[in-house]
Amino acid sequence: MFRSTFLALAIAPFPSVLVAAPALHPPVSDAKPAGQDAKPAAKPDKTEEIKKLCSDFDGHITQRGKQDDEACKLIEQMLVKFPECGPKDREAIVAALAKSFDQKRVPPDEESQDLAKVYKLYTTAVVAMSRMGPESVKPLQKLIGDRGHKANLDLLRRAILSLGKTKDAGSVAFLLDLRNHKDNVLVAAAAEALGEYSELALDKRKQIFEDLLKVLMALKVEVDAAQAGGTPDNDKSERYQTISGPILGTLQRLSGHEEREPEKWQTWWNNNKKKKWPVE
Repeated sequence: MFRSTFLALAIAPFPSVLVAAPALHPPVSDAKPAGQDAKPAAKPDKTEEIKKLCSDFDGHITQRGKQDDEACKLIEQMLVKFPECGPKDREAIVAALAKSFDQKRVPPDEESQDLAKVYKLYTTAVVAMSRMGPESVKPLQKLIGDRGHKANLDLLRRAILSLGKTKDAGSVAFLLDLRNHKDNVLVAAAAEALGEYSELALDKRKQIFEDLLKVLMALKVEVDAAQAGGTPDNDKSERYQTISGPILGTLQRLSGHEEREPEKWQTWWNNNKKKKWPVE
């Protein structure tokens, strides 16, 4: 009896609560999930679509202003397509836009004529190029120095602002060189454009900050001295009124600090030029 009972227990299944089956782990693999570390697919390049778009644009802008509206509509298409283009197509779009500034647009002889309409091609192209860096950097710099457009201060102002919006680090020196330009509006534009570099390395931001502050303080000293002497310098006063606002705004963007008076900015700089910004 004992033997049969023992055999019965031996062959009977064990209760599941007493024995836990070992967990089964999948084999370790060195394979990475699909797509991980994979190179992004190359964007289409040297396409017939962009070639035709640029060709159509060229056809419009060479019609002495008669088809500038059509050209501006194509600029809108270029803006949409540009981010998804390969490098050669991006260069082709920017090169096509840059040709706009080679086209002569005659200023109106009568006040009744719309100046904005005459220069619509220029302004539309230059604003679009603000979103086409880094390819647009050199053409924008060339336009800013183009003597053929030196009388069109509004266009040059827009070009300077567009250059800043590309956030091209190599353009900082170019923009700083404009701080002593004879035209107040261009100095103001350069100061405003430099505010786009608020994410630049701290040492580079401090250099921009110091250079702009020197310009502002030197001019203010001259203006104050002339007024104190009873012979106000209207030209310098006008220059100060034009450039002080943009410079103060850029000082704030670069430092993360806020002041309203140049003297207070000078004091803040003296106390914080060696510290980490923003100062807590």
